[in-house]
Amino acid sequence: WSGPLGWVMASSSGVNIRILRKRAAKGDVKIQLVLAEHLKDTSEFAEARKWMLGAADGGYADAQFALGNWYARGECDIPKDNVRAAHWYTMAAEQGHEQAQFYVGLCYANGEGVAHDLSRAVHWYTSAAEQGLARAQFYLGSCYATGEGVAQD
Repeated sequence: WSGPLGWVMASSSGVNIRILRKRAAKGDVKIQLVLAEHLKDTSEFAEARKWMLGAADGGYADAQFALGNWYARGECDIPKDNVRAAHWYTMAAEQGHEQAQFYVGLCYANGEGVAHDLSRAVHWYTSAAEQGLARAQFYLGSCYATGEGVAQD
Protein backbone atom coordinates (compact mmCIF):
# COMPACT_ATOMS: atom_id res chain seq x y z
CA TRP A 1 0.00 0.00 0.00
CA SER A 2 1.07 3.56 -0.44
CA GLY A 3 1.47 5.43 2.80
CA PRO A 4 1.27 9.16 3.52
CA LEU A 5 4.96 9.48 2.76
CA GLY A 6 4.49 8.36 -0.82
CA TRP A 7 6.47 5.15 -0.56
CA VAL A 8 4.98 1.78 -1.28
CA MET A 9 4.90 -1.17 1.04
CA ALA A 10 3.92 -4.24 -0.93
CA SER A 11 3.09 -6.57 1.96
CA SER A 12 3.80 -7.14 5.60
CA SER A 13 6.89 -9.12 4.59
CA GLY A 14 8.11 -6.04 2.69
CA VAL A 15 7.83 -3.76 5.71
CA ASN A 16 10.85 -3.49 7.93
CA ILE A 17 9.01 -3.09 11.22
CA ARG A 18 12.23 -2.76 13.19
CA ILE A 19 13.23 0.35 11.21
CA LEU A 20 9.72 1.82 11.46
CA ARG A 21 9.67 1.28 15.22
CA LYS A 22 13.08 2.91 15.58
CA ARG A 23 12.02 6.00 13.61
CA ALA A 24 8.65 6.13 15.37
CA ALA A 25 10.38 5.99 18.76
CA LYS A 26 12.35 9.10 17.78
CA GLY A 27 9.05 10.99 17.51
CA ASP A 28 8.47 10.94 13.73
CA VAL A 29 4.69 11.35 13.73
CA LYS A 30 4.33 10.44 10.05
CA ILE A 31 6.13 7.16 10.66
CA GLN A 32 4.07 6.60 13.81
CA LEU A 33 0.92 6.81 11.67
CA VAL A 34 2.31 4.43 9.04
CA LEU A 35 3.38 1.98 11.74
CA ALA A 36 0.04 2.21 13.55
CA GLU A 37 -1.93 1.51 10.36
CA HIS A 38 0.34 -1.43 9.52
CA LEU A 39 0.05 -2.89 13.01
CA LYS A 40 -3.74 -2.49 12.91
CA ASP A 41 -3.79 -4.43 9.63
CA THR A 42 -1.77 -7.23 11.26
CA SER A 43 -4.06 -7.27 14.35
CA GLU A 44 -1.38 -5.94 16.71
CA PHE A 45 -3.95 -3.60 18.20
CA ALA A 46 -2.35 -2.54 21.50
CA GLU A 47 0.84 -1.37 19.83
CA ALA A 48 -1.12 0.18 16.94
CA ARG A 49 -3.14 2.25 19.41
CA LYS A 50 0.05 3.37 21.18
CA TRP A 51 1.62 4.71 17.97
CA MET A 52 -1.59 6.25 16.62
CA LEU A 53 -2.23 8.08 19.87
CA GLY A 54 1.38 9.28 19.90
CA ALA A 55 1.06 10.68 16.39
CA ALA A 56 -2.31 12.28 17.15
CA ASP A 57 -1.08 13.77 20.43
CA GLY A 58 1.97 14.97 18.51
CA GLY A 59 -0.34 17.21 16.49
CA TYR A 60 -0.28 15.31 13.19
CA ALA A 61 -3.63 16.08 11.54
CA ASP A 62 -3.69 12.92 9.41
CA ALA A 63 -3.26 10.82 12.57
CA GLN A 64 -5.92 12.81 14.41
CA PHE A 65 -8.33 12.19 11.55
CA ALA A 66 -7.44 8.48 11.43
CA LEU A 67 -7.88 8.15 15.19
CA GLY A 68 -11.26 9.86 14.87
CA ASN A 69 -12.19 7.20 12.32
CA TRP A 70 -11.05 4.43 14.66
CA TYR A 71 -13.33 5.80 17.41
CA ALA A 72 -16.24 6.44 15.02
CA ARG A 73 -16.08 2.89 13.66
CA GLY A 74 -14.91 1.03 16.74
CA GLU A 75 -11.74 -0.16 15.01
CA CYS A 76 -8.51 -1.56 16.42
CA ASP A 77 -10.28 -2.98 19.51
CA ILE A 78 -11.42 0.52 20.49
CA PRO A 79 -15.07 0.73 21.55
CA LYS A 80 -17.12 3.00 19.32
CA ASP A 81 -17.17 6.45 20.91
CA ASN A 82 -18.68 9.36 19.01
CA VAL A 83 -17.52 11.94 21.57
CA ARG A 84 -13.88 10.94 21.15
CA ALA A 85 -14.33 10.66 17.38
CA ALA A 86 -15.68 14.22 17.24
CA HIS A 87 -12.81 15.41 19.44
CA TRP A 88 -10.12 13.98 17.15
CA TYR A 89 -11.92 15.12 14.00
CA THR A 90 -12.07 18.63 15.47
CA MET A 91 -8.36 18.59 16.34
CA ALA A 92 -7.54 17.76 12.71
CA ALA A 93 -10.17 20.14 11.32
CA GLU A 94 -8.73 23.07 13.25
CA GLN A 95 -5.45 22.45 11.42
CA GLY A 96 -7.18 22.67 8.05
CA HIS A 97 -7.68 18.95 7.31
CA GLU A 98 -10.56 19.16 4.82
CA GLN A 99 -11.95 15.66 5.35
CA ALA A 100 -11.93 16.21 9.10
CA GLN A 101 -13.70 19.54 8.59
CA PHE A 102 -16.42 17.75 6.63
CA TYR A 103 -16.72 15.02 9.29
CA VAL A 104 -16.99 17.62 12.06
CA GLY A 105 -19.79 19.17 10.03
CA LEU A 106 -21.51 15.78 9.90
CA CYS A 107 -21.06 15.37 13.66
CA TYR A 108 -22.82 18.70 14.29
CA ALA A 109 -25.52 18.04 11.70
CA ASN A 110 -26.35 14.66 13.22
CA GLY A 111 -25.63 15.44 16.87
CA GLU A 112 -23.07 12.64 17.02
CA GLY A 113 -20.49 13.24 19.74
CA VAL A 114 -21.43 16.93 19.94
CA ALA A 115 -24.67 18.84 20.43
CA HIS A 116 -26.83 19.09 17.32
CA ASP A 117 -26.02 22.50 15.79
CA LEU A 118 -26.74 23.12 12.12
CA SER A 119 -25.01 26.51 12.06
CA ARG A 120 -21.78 24.83 13.28
CA ALA A 121 -22.28 22.13 10.64
CA VAL A 122 -22.51 24.83 7.96
CA HIS A 123 -19.36 26.46 9.31
CA TRP A 124 -17.37 23.24 8.93
CA TYR A 125 -18.95 22.32 5.59
CA THR A 126 -17.92 25.79 4.36
CA SER A 127 -14.34 25.31 5.53
CA ALA A 128 -14.06 21.98 3.71
CA ALA A 129 -15.94 23.24 0.63
CA GLU A 130 -13.59 26.19 0.30
CA GLN A 131 -10.74 23.69 0.01
CA GLY A 132 -12.51 21.95 -2.85
CA LEU A 133 -13.97 18.90 -1.10
CA ALA A 134 -16.88 17.96 -3.37
CA ARG A 135 -18.96 16.20 -0.69
CA ALA A 136 -18.75 19.29 1.51
CA GLN A 137 -19.77 21.49 -1.42
CA PHE A 138 -22.80 19.25 -2.00
CA TYR A 139 -23.84 19.27 1.67
CA LEU A 140 -23.31 23.03 1.89
CA GLY A 141 -25.42 23.56 -1.22
CA SER A 142 -28.14 21.39 0.32
CA CYS A 143 -28.07 23.52 3.47
CA TYR A 144 -28.53 26.69 1.43
CA ALA A 145 -31.29 25.10 -0.65
CA THR A 146 -33.25 23.99 2.41
CA GLY A 147 -32.31 26.77 4.82
CA GLU A 148 -30.81 24.33 7.34
CA GLY A 149 -28.29 26.14 9.52
CA VAL A 150 -28.19 29.13 7.17
CA ALA A 151 -30.61 31.53 5.50
CA GLN A 152 -32.22 29.83 2.52
CA ASP A 153 -30.75 30.99 -0.77
